[in-house]
Amino acid sequence: MKHWLVVFPLLLGMSCIALGQEVITQTIRGSIVDEASQIPLEGVKVVLTDLNPLKGAFTDSEGAFRIEKVPVGRQSLHISMIGYEEIILPEILLTSGKELVLRIELRESILETDEVVIEARKDNFQTVNEMTTVSGRSFDMAQSAKYAGSVMDPSRMAMAFAGVRGTSDASNEIVIRGNSPRGLLWRLEGIEIPNPNHFAGEGASGGGVMMLSSEVLGTSDFLTGAFPAEYGNALSGVFDLKFRNGNTEKYEHNIHVGLIGVSVATEGPLSRKYKGSYLVNYRYSTIALLNTIGYNLNGDVLTKFQDFSFKLHLPTKRLGRFSVFGLGGKSNLFTEAITDSTLWQSKADREEDDKAYNIGIGGISHFLLLNEKSYIKTVLSVGGHIHGYKEHTIQTDDLSLKKTEDDFVRQFSYRINSLYNHKFNAKHLLRSGVTLSRLQYRFKGDYKANKDSFRRDEGGMTYFLQAYSQWKFRILPTLEMNTGFHFSHLFLNANSAIEPRIGMRWQFRDNQSLSFGTGLHSRLEGLSTYFKIVDETPVQQDIRMSKAFHIALGYQWNFWKDWSVKVEGYYQYLYDIPVDADSTKFYSVINRKSLSTTNRTLINEGQGRNYGIEFTIEKRLSNNYYILANTSLYRSLFNVRGSKFVSTRFDGRFIVNLSTGKDFIIGKRENQLIGIHAKLIWAGGPSYIPLNVEESIAEQDLIYYNEWGYSYRGTNYLRLDSRISYRVNREKYSWELAIDTQNTTNRKNEFARRIDAELLQERIRYQLGIIPIGSFKAYF
Repeated sequence: MKHWLVVFPLLLGMSCIALGQEVITQTIRGSIVDEASQIPLEGVKVVLTDLNPLKGAFTDSEGAFRIEKVPVGRQSLHISMIGYEEIILPEILLTSGKELVLRIELRESILETDEVVIEARKDNFQTVNEMTTVSGRSFDMAQSAKYAGSVMDPSRMAMAFAGVRGTSDASNEIVIRGNSPRGLLWRLEGIEIPNPNHFAGEGASGGGVMMLSSEVLGTSDFLTGAFPAEYGNALSGVFDLKFRNGNTEKYEHNIHVGLIGVSVATEGPLSRKYKGSYLVNYRYSTIALLNTIGYNLNGDVLTKFQDFSFKLHLPTKRLGRFSVFGLGGKSNLFTEAITDSTLWQSKADREEDDKAYNIGIGGISHFLLLNEKSYIKTVLSVGGHIHGYKEHTIQTDDLSLKKTEDDFVRQFSYRINSLYNHKFNAKHLLRSGVTLSRLQYRFKGDYKANKDSFRRDEGGMTYFLQAYSQWKFRILPTLEMNTGFHFSHLFLNANSAIEPRIGMRWQFRDNQSLSFGTGLHSRLEGLSTYFKIVDETPVQQDIRMSKAFHIALGYQWNFWKDWSVKVEGYYQYLYDIPVDADSTKFYSVINRKSLSTTNRTLINEGQGRNYGIEFTIEKRLSNNYYILANTSLYRSLFNVRGSKFVSTRFDGRFIVNLSTGKDFIIGKRENQLIGIHAKLIWAGGPSYIPLNVEESIAEQDLIYYNEWGYSYRGTNYLRLDSRISYRVNREKYSWELAIDTQNTTNRKNEFARRIDAELLQERIRYQLGIIPIGSFKAYF
């Protein structure tokens, strides 16, 4: 940290030397299409409103526009066309090292006049998917980078949003509105994918580091409840990620060196005479690189990872647009046992763990405009992941190292997804789709569960069918409704779910709106959950999908310029939750963060309730600063086989978030930018099942008050993250130096409490302390 404090001011001072008065410029270009039909729009006016005199362009027959020699820095765009609602894109960051390429969607007006008076600033509460009416917001690469503590990770960025919190400082796993993290759906390019995070556990939705670099992500959506009919197999939230296209005219590259990883990205045209492009990103763990030269930063924990992502954009004149995309990642975490027996305090000190998580995803996407009203999009994909875990324990008698647990999981999915979109007119839009998944699985290993050991070795294949249809009806210029259904069928046990959905948004004043969404949702359990080992033979259990009823109501008031207030209340009733069939057990999968292999007999007699209210006040980025503050008050409850409702593992009660940042433009050429950002999180402490101390002492074993649920609470969580960045623009390149400091105050936040079964003593484990993460980026 001391080295950064010396280097940062030195670089700042060196770069402030005047190099002339020439203005550094860059190109802004892109394409504009109709939101509903995706038809390119000709004659759209694009104006840069922050320049004097004004500067702009009109789109051509292919919907493309170009504005050259635009001064770098923050620029605002005004987009308008007769018959369409106008859009303002405020304060977009333009840098010298990379062209700004935009893809903009305009909404057709249903007013029967030549002039359209509806004007909207594109805000974060709008989503890319126009069917979403409530509990959703969009994000892009710039947002992933600017929030303090996010280190360009969309999952960590989402922790700044209302109703979202992390499970630990070492993980990007998130809890949404009190739901288990397992309820999160990951989609890429419109199709479901395995968990795209390094160091993930089997059945988990997060991990240590996201495999997808924000350098390759385009504008994407994050949903927290009451999803439209297009989204299935999700209970709590959706990350609907999209790759951006590479630059079709110019070769661009960037290098990113930081504590987390070293990455290289490149993009550009496939040919000077062809509008296709490529985009590639590769990253390797910095800690692993340092380990190879003798520097061990993690003590007895050895980590390494690498990932690779790409997209090829392949347009044709008559056959539509093709794209080929892929993602691959490998990660390994090894924890050494303490060999000195005099230092042992618990059994965990004698254990040696070796964990591996590898995934690969590849796909082909095809988009075809059938006519001015309709298009078809089809995606073929194959994806798979391998999770391996081995545990060895030093024996107390002879100090030998003995294998005590072994876990191997391999799952592959082959999917085809196709959707048909038809815009009847400005008022009516119909979208229907179907997805067929072939799921292959293999589970093998020696396990410990419920104090018993068992071995499993099983494999197989099944199919999962999903279909949906949704209709959007713009009743009035200020009132719209979307309704539809989602159907799911698992061939493994012939279990089906039909889920009606409906959502509405009413702009009852120019600056105020109400939104509403409700519907049924369902999600598969991990495939290993559907089998139990009986006499070393896997026996299929008749388990239905977990289900939930969602209802959400929101109010938004854009009360002054770029300031807005949003209030959203919600209620979720979860049912058909698998629980232990043994009436003496209080086990429910609703409290699981992952699905480590178990050998329980499960039945669908569990329930859950999540309800709360969220308050958000936001100042969108303007005048070079932003503010995002929110408060969430909520409860998360569950029961087993009709018992009383008690707290779940994720019943944190409250979350308070504050994120803010300010950019300062300096230098005689105004080509340097200093960013100062901060994020404060205050939330309820971890929840525990109370220990029955008296019975535990009498039985010399751990006896818990399971029927009380997770009613015992640890100390509240408080964390401050900060980010300082310094960017310099030159004529042909730009670079940025940044320091992201997680837990800036070095507060000891409680992570978990463990009871030593031998000594019956309580040990508190704490979250991570202060972690400064320096990084350097260069764009050229």
